[in-house]
Amino acid sequence: SYRVKLDAKFTEVLGESAVFLDGERERIRYEETNLGNFVTDIMRRSSGANIALLNAGSLRASIDEGPITLEGVFKAMPYENEIVIVELPGRAIEQVLRRAVSGTREDEDGGFLHVSGLQFRIRAGMPVEIRADGQPLDPDKIYRVAVTDFMASGGDGYALLRAKGAYRTGSPLRELIVDTIREQGQVRAYKEGRIVREDPSSAREGLKPLAYRPPGSHNFLCVRLCL
Repeated sequence: SYRVKLDAKFTEVLGESAVFLDGERERIRYEETNLGNFVTDIMRRSSGANIALLNAGSLRASIDEGPITLEGVFKAMPYENEIVIVELPGRAIEQVLRRAVSGTREDEDGGFLHVSGLQFRIRAGMPVEIRADGQPLDPDKIYRVAVTDFMASGGDGYALLRAKGAYRTGSPLRELIVDTIREQGQVRAYKEGRIVREDPSSAREGLKPLAYRPPGSHNFLCVRLCL
């Protein structure tokens, strides 16, 4: 029957994760997580953009260590987002990041952003020491930025992006995640210090990062093909 075929499809094992990919709501909507890094790296690499930004509200569940099924990916990203490219000067990227870090942990803000190609610190509720590809963000330089069509339409408070116009890539993000896991076999994704909070509340809460990798390490995905 159709239901049996559908169930079989969703239980298909795509690959495996060597680590817990953290999509827990209290963390992914407030701080860098390895799941956010994994997905934004896919966005940037597949689109050829300089930077990728993803609203935390797009990610709805963690992916456990071990076999990764199609159902697991659909639970983590239930929305059919397409990757689009917007061209933004550095000063506009800083404005976007100000919106991204405006919430508290208690807000569970779906507009908090995960990033690839960017590093910054959050100090007194503001993004500071912003770097793009290791260099200080240039306020006048135009960067190619990969986002979802939801964000490009102004979703989660990003009206600034709607005003900039977007180039559609025709690449559905969830399909790219599925294809990446299938092709690479084993996933190892880490927190890398892309987003560092200096807020006193962060120090008090003392939540330790999962699957931490020291800053400066740039390989988001380690591959061990299953032979």
